[in-house]
Amino acid sequence: MKTKLLSLEKLTSTKWLNLFRSHTRNVKGKTVEWFFASRSKDPLKDVNTSCAVLIVPIYKSDQRNLLVMTKEYRYPLRDYMYGLPAGLIETGDTLEHTIEKEIKEETGLEVKEILDISKPVYTSPGFSDECINIAIVEVTGEISEDYQDDHEDIKVLLCDIEDVEDILRNTSKLDAKVWTILYHFLLKNKISFSKDLVDI
Repeated sequence: MKTKLLSLEKLTSTKWLNLFRSHTRNVKGKTVEWFFASRSKDPLKDVNTSCAVLIVPIYKSDQRNLLVMTKEYRYPLRDYMYGLPAGLIETGDTLEHTIEKEIKEETGLEVKEILDISKPVYTSPGFSDECINIAIVEVTGEISEDYQDDHEDIKVLLCDIEDVEDILRNTSKLDAKVWTILYHFLLKNKISFSKDLVDI
């Protein structure tokens, strides 16, 4: 017996995120009710379609690499959280344009080069069908908070490897995706991606 979707019902109607209820018959023959959030207007159609991008910006300064991080107020947490620049891919926008736009809006910096972009990956599949790309970029310019949207409250940080270690060890509110990236840097004891990794 194969798993089969029996029904899918949209429960809310908002611009950026909605709640759905599904009924599925699983491989054991049991009918399972599941609630999940989706940014898609049609979750059945938009499978494996990215709706957002997480950006890993590397800033070169005095012969060393610094990681551009954010400390952003997150409304569901009612607190600030360390993270990386990110944003939704709006209808009609390319992934590359979204990367450049979000870097400018959130940090004031400019994208010098896009080094790599991941395939679409899922962020929290037990709760949502949200699918994103992760982009590694080199950035340049001056940090500014003047381009942020009215709802955004973002502090921009240039972090060296000691800062990365401090954030990993002493921060209680940290994005799970970002934790893995910081841990990668800490294991290497430097902020860089090897050519082998970038060429994946």
